[in-house]
Amino acid sequence: MIEKTKEEAAARAVAAGADPAQVQIVELSEIPLSYLPELAVRLQVKAAGPLA
Repeated sequence: MIEKTKEEAAARAVAAGADPAQVQIVELSEIPLSYLPELAVRLQVKAAGPLA
């Protein structure tokens, strides 16, 4: 699941104009959702790169 989220973040950065060869994941946060009865986390991934 984390790898898929990283790929999505990188694809969004490229769609916004980042160079696909230089996109990097710069932030990854896993926030537990304690108010749900089952184990669940919220993933926040930030990808960035220089403009193409």
